[in-house]
Amino acid sequence: MTKRTVLLGLAGVAGAMVLSRQLGSRPEAAYGDGPLAPCPSDPNCALVRVRLAAPTERVEAAALAVVRTHQTWRTGRATSVTPTASGVEATFTVGPFVDRFALTVEPDDAGGSVLWIRSAAQQGRSDLGVNRARVRGIVDRIRTELG
Repeated sequence: MTKRTVLLGLAGVAGAMVLSRQLGSRPEAAYGDGPLAPCPSDPNCALVRVRLAAPTERVEAAALAVVRTHQTWRTGRATSVTPTASGVEATFTVGPFVDRFALTVEPDDAGGSVLWIRSAAQQGRSDLGVNRARVRGIVDRIRTELG
């Protein structure tokens, strides 16, 4: 291994560390009044609240189907999925990393639903945007499923 190869490797690692701090899954919001725990200040958590026009039961069914089948090379796959009274809890793995996922659906005043999603890494300080990408992908697929 040459000195140049070692230096390039170190520069790559340093660059990845800087990018991870800037591209990490910062909380989309710090909803203190929501049913899910707020994200910590570390950039390895994403929390969103989405309003949908569909009734709660339909959103819950779509969300469970989407989470059970969600798998991408970037955001991992669900290794355990547990339906709850108002949504779903899951564990996702991306390589050796494990992320906790929670989704809750509440009715809103207009007959639609409020979808709450939280995805957080169990370890580390940054996830290179994996949790944010997972949440966005799942929300998009739920919207598609609802039509």
